[in-house]
Amino acid sequence: LPISCLCCPARHLAPQKAMAPLRTALLGLGLGVNLVQGQDCSGQGVTWGPGIGPPPDGCGSGGPAPPPGGGCANPTCSSPPCAAALLGDVGCTTVAGTTAYKHELLNKGDTIAIGSHIYGPFEAGFTSMQDSIISGWGCSDPSKAYDTEGGKDIGIAERTTAYKCGIQLPRIEGDTYYGVVGACGGHTGDYHFHRSFSCLYAASGGHSTKVGDIAQYGMYGKWEDYANDKLPLLDACGAHFGPTPESSTSVYHYHVQDSAPYTVGCHGPSASGGLMSVAACRALYSECDDDGGSGTSITTADGTVAYDRFCPCFDASGSNMGTNIQELPALPGTPSFEFRRNFLYGRHEQHDWDPDNGKCFDADRMWSEHGSACADAVGVSQCQLRGWQGGRGTHPASLGMKRSYRTWTERRNYLSSG
Repeated sequence: LPISCLCCPARHLAPQKAMAPLRTALLGLGLGVNLVQGQDCSGQGVTWGPGIGPPPDGCGSGGPAPPPGGGCANPTCSSPPCAAALLGDVGCTTVAGTTAYKHELLNKGDTIAIGSHIYGPFEAGFTSMQDSIISGWGCSDPSKAYDTEGGKDIGIAERTTAYKCGIQLPRIEGDTYYGVVGACGGHTGDYHFHRSFSCLYAASGGHSTKVGDIAQYGMYGKWEDYANDKLPLLDACGAHFGPTPESSTSVYHYHVQDSAPYTVGCHGPSASGGLMSVAACRALYSECDDDGGSGTSITTADGTVAYDRFCPCFDASGSNMGTNIQELPALPGTPSFEFRRNFLYGRHEQHDWDPDNGKCFDADRMWSEHGSACADAVGVSQCQLRGWQGGRGTHPASLGMKRSYRTWTERRNYLSSG
């Protein structure tokens, strides 16, 4: 069956309403081809090919699409924070994977090559051009799934389609995976990821291995510490500060997420070199609240929610609306952060900690290496990891490093257990 492009009309920072006619036109002008053709040179999505137009200068002659992994353009963000492409490349994979199930054009055991596209969370919309795909999911009336506006993250788009069509998505039948994206988190002929990346890293050991590059920073699988069942606390861009398999010192890096935005909400870190809040993320996009803040009512089997189309900044409750924002627990000032700082890692005195820019003041009162998880959570990349004994505000020299380590470990385990 022909595989139509679900997320390829050109789009980057233009307002949603101004782009709606273009999205509709592109969906109706020949995107129902077997392979997406003509990835543009700037990584902002497919902008040329059959029924769309000639290639931009320097982008070749308009031949067939490159194989998976052949056409990704990793964007740049020289002065973060930056908005991420809403449809198109936000990064590129750095490892290959093997498919576990058949999905669309890929069969079980096929290879997803290094250099495949990493997209943000959104799909571009469903029209009659996607009838064959929607029918392939098991929807007897594809028109029930039509959405000419697009701008829903892949998870809520999948749940909406399942609800309207009365089917289960995702699901596995034999060797076939049915879903808007496959089991590894991507789809279409010019393969691009929206989520999961499960075939690119192993759920084992400690910190997940690297799966891609997002501008100048790495993206890793979802685990901060698999052996201890620990997921990282991330900022609105989808990143945090901490060690990685390639770096023993704290660096800014992204993690795959199980919920929207799945990949990235923006390109961080903040202008001050710290974590990105939800509000700071939203300020990067004219699409956030471009409908006056009312949002769109979207109904799934879980109920009806207000949703801000093409706004990739999600709060702690999973909402991307601009009202009643619940800040992410990685950010200073949130109840979760304050509990972790005060109970798990020890209370800083005011002169030690500047919550506005995420920096420690006094190099002699820094976190010990065993408290590096606190630095991970709050972005203390420039702190010297020494000297702070969790819970007592005293140095290891006065209590002993062994006791410092034991206290931190006990409190970490207590918090992990709820």
